[in-house]
Amino acid sequence: MPAKNSRRPEKNKVNTLALGMTWPSKRVLHRLIRNGETTTQTRDCERLTQLQQGGEYKVVGMACETPVEMSAQKFILGSFSRRGARTVAEWCGTDKKSNRRQIKFVFCDFFRFPGPYMDTAYSDLGAFMGQLDGLDVLHDDYVLFAPNRESILRQFPRDQYNTFFAKADENPLYNATLELQKRNPNALHGYKVQRQLDFTKSVYPFIKVSAFLFPRAQEK
Repeated sequence: MPAKNSRRPEKNKVNTLALGMTWPSKRVLHRLIRNGETTTQTRDCERLTQLQQGGEYKVVGMACETPVEMSAQKFILGSFSRRGARTVAEWCGTDKKSNRRQIKFVFCDFFRFPGPYMDTAYSDLGAFMGQLDGLDVLHDDYVLFAPNRESILRQFPRDQYNTFFAKADENPLYNATLELQKRNPNALHGYKVQRQLDFTKSVYPFIKVSAFLFPRAQEK
C-alpha cells in the first residue's frame, strides 16, 4: 500500500509538478491493489506518495496519456504544449498572484526511461518551462530537476538559467524512490533505482535548473 501522507499542515507544503508521472484515482488504485496488479500507475503513485511523505511537497502528476482513471486533484492530463501549460495554469488557479498556487519544484521522471526515449519525451521541456513561466505559475525561485542528457541541457541556455550538475542523492525524487525501495522492495516491481541511471555516464545523473536569482555556478 502507498505510504501514508505526512501530517504537516497543507498550507506549509510547496506545490510540486511531477512530469511523466501519473496518480490513479482512489477507486482505481484500490482495485489494482486488491487484484494484486502491479502497473506503472501503481508504481508512480507509490513513488509520489513517498515523495509527499516527507511533508515538504504537495505533488501533482502530469502526463500526456493514461490508460486508467486519474485523481482529479492529483493529476493533470496534458502535453508539453501551450495547451498543456494552460491546463497547469488552470490547476494553479486564476486568482491574483498572492492567492495563486504557484509551483516551487518540478521533477522529470527518470525511472524506466531509456536514453533515446528520454530524448524524445523531453524534447520540448525547455519551451514548456518557458510557457509556464510566461503564465506566471512558477515560483520566483522554482527549481527543476531533470536527467543529465545533452538534449535536455541545451534547452536551458546559460545566459537565461542557472544550471547545476547534481548527484543522484541531491534529487528528492530519486531519494524518495530509493527510500521506497528500502521500505517496500516489491513497490518498484523488481527494478532497482540505482540501475535507472544508465541514461548518462556522468557521475552527475541530473541537472538542477532555475531562473537567474543568484550568481551562476561554474560548470563541472
